[in-house]
Amino acid sequence: MVFLATRLSERPFKFSCGGSSGAVTQKSEKQKNSSQNKDLGWVGEKQQMGCIYSKRKYMPRIWLSELVNRVGQTGDILLFEGTSLFGLFEECVTISPYSHVAMLVRDPQTKRLFVWESSNADDLIDHITHLHKDGPRLVDARGKIVEYLQKYGTGIIYRRLIKPQGSSAFSPKDWSRFKRFMEHEARKHFERNPMDMAESWTRSMIKPRKLDLSTVFCSEEVAYTWKEAGVPLERDPDMYCPQDFSELDQDLFNVADNPGAAGWGLSRSFNVVVDS
Repeated sequence: MVFLATRLSERPFKFSCGGSSGAVTQKSEKQKNSSQNKDLGWVGEKQQMGCIYSKRKYMPRIWLSELVNRVGQTGDILLFEGTSLFGLFEECVTISPYSHVAMLVRDPQTKRLFVWESSNADDLIDHITHLHKDGPRLVDARGKIVEYLQKYGTGIIYRRLIKPQGSSAFSPKDWSRFKRFMEHEARKHFERNPMDMAESWTRSMIKPRKLDLSTVFCSEEVAYTWKEAGVPLERDPDMYCPQDFSELDQDLFNVADNPGAAGWGLSRSFNVVVDS
């Protein structure tokens, strides 16, 4: 309850661009690219340092235009901070600032960037069924990010999926098969039983019940999609929560427990900022 009260007190979120509360000494472009973006040299001259919300560490920014136009690739991760009661419930259960996780998908033919997610909302058009629907859906990336930030005023975090050399995961050659997978998943709906989700997120010693295979929550869909593409995850998809894809969890690709995870990883976190 203390965590919930703290999160409620932090609403609404305001982006900080510096000043006395968030000023950061600017480094040269060369220094920034070498020290902050060792694995992400593409952020470019627009990169700045900023605070994603009042009581968290400083994090490098990535501009939405760069993410949508050239940076985001299929398999990359977006983490969302929530302010709705449902989102705050998720954050309380997982003791995490993140209530939602989604995956980016870039169409290799049109080069358009989408967000692949399982959502409890039906506010955006799913580009698979061409309907407003909840559950697994493929929505326009720019529209999703802008709508979310305008509606909730919270943060969205980007992390790139790092693959070992020679990996065929999410290869453009497999686009047709991947589309068929998404079409199958789009028939499902969002898991609305909070107890089923809580059981998964708290990693009960007893394997969580999965009574309704036609429903799926956000982190479960991302983990299932990763596994389908060949990303080596150790647990069942319904044992993951949004926090597992953040820097708060260092065991996602733990080679000691999962030798097949060698060479896999996620980049450091970047705060997504809408261009003015």
